Amino acid sequence: MTSLINQLIMWAKDLKVLYVEDDKSLREELSLLLSDLFAAVGLAENGKDGLSKVEEGDFDIVITDIRMPVLDGIGMIEELKKSHPSLPVIVISAHNESEYLLKLINLGIENFVTKPLRSEQVFAVLHRVIEQINKEKELRRYKQELEVANKKLKKIVNIQAKNIDFKTSVLNSYRNALYEVALISVTDKDGIIKDVNENFCNAVGYTKDEIVGQKHNLFKNPQTDPSVYKDMWESIRNKKIWHGMLINQSKTFTPIYHYTTIIPILDDQGEIYEYVAIKQDLTKFEEVNQTKLKKSVEESQSIKQEDILKALPFPSIIFDKRSIVQHFNKLFEKFVSELEDVNHYTQLVSNSLSIHDFLQQKGLFSIKDNDFVEVLCDMNEIINIETVAMTIDGEKEFFLKIKKYDENLYVGCLVSKEDLESCFLAIEN
Repeated sequence: MTSLINQLIMWAKDLKVLYVEDDKSLREELSLLLSDLFAAVGLAENGKDGLSKVEEGDFDIVITDIRMPVLDGIGMIEELKKSHPSLPVIVISAHNESEYLLKLINLGIENFVTKPLRSEQVFAVLHRVIEQINKEKELRRYKQELEVANKKLKKIVNIQAKNIDFKTSVLNSYRNALYEVALISVTDKDGIIKDVNENFCNAVGYTKDEIVGQKHNLFKNPQTDPSVYKDMWESIRNKKIWHGMLINQSKTFTPIYHYTTIIPILDDQGEIYEYVAIKQDLTKFEEVNQTKLKKSVEESQSIKQEDILKALPFPSIIFDKRSIVQHFNKLFEKFVSELEDVNHYTQLVSNSLSIHDFLQQKGLFSIKDNDFVEVLCDMNEIINIETVAMTIDGEKEFFLKIKKYDENLYVGCLVSKEDLESCFLAIEN
């Protein structure tokens, strides 16, 4: 009983109770008991007074007698059920008032205290009623907390939905930007192409329908070293991003240079789902680089050829198979500038001087057994003779020593008879 009372005190300390009783002595007696339990105790003399008090105050429980003047307990309960249907009511009744019991039950009254009043009975009924009130309070509190949590959850969901929408929008923007500037292909884990963008189709010359369902072998160019493909597959199968240059080829077998990044896409289990390849078409850059390289080689060769001519202490030239002079040193330029025929100098500086025509005009002789033998020959014969004698301006005797430089070019030195031997040594070196 003590634990019940302690629990009752703990539950009732924040509650307000209205006690309706026309018997003043009984009203005062029970109110003393109730004041030890409840935060506030209201008193009323009859049912009408009780209804007024209920409207004025926020009561949690109503305790009422049945028989009272002006308005009895049943009449008051009937009105309360209309205005405050959930307000708990405890009825105090005598044994001889059983005729009212059925009517009270029909009004939903479940809690009764019989006269004469005993504290144990009062406490037991109050405990049952207040326990129910406490449960309903807890239920309301849980419901409120649930509503608050639900609102918070909805707010979080809305925020997350907005974040997802924003992130999706950003990702789509990234995707569109990437699809605009790069060549994109998507393959399954076995390397079968699932999707390509328009740039990819334009680069390789195939339609999307021709590409999807194929492997990248369709674009494979033999110039790409097999070790590159081996390294690529080892990397991406180990879920690593791979970067490298691949030489592919178009539908017309034209080489195309792609700097390629391949990214393995993993599923929620961490396994490879597909591969995304991002390619940058560097074909134009490669063509420019090849042109620059070719030009650089040519310039390097030109510098080397000019250095050779500078090193020779005789009037010297480099001419091609067509016999056109490509390079000449200062000594040769001076030599030609002093000739009677000024057309030779004009042709020389404009890179149009034909050494064949020049020699034909001067008379051609080959050296054989130290004698000059006049020959009539074309340029191939002159090259094969290697040493050509000529008369310049009718009186000066010169020799043209010819040495093959490479497949297309020849070096020639113009010397006097006295310098012929030293020229031979110089041009050989």
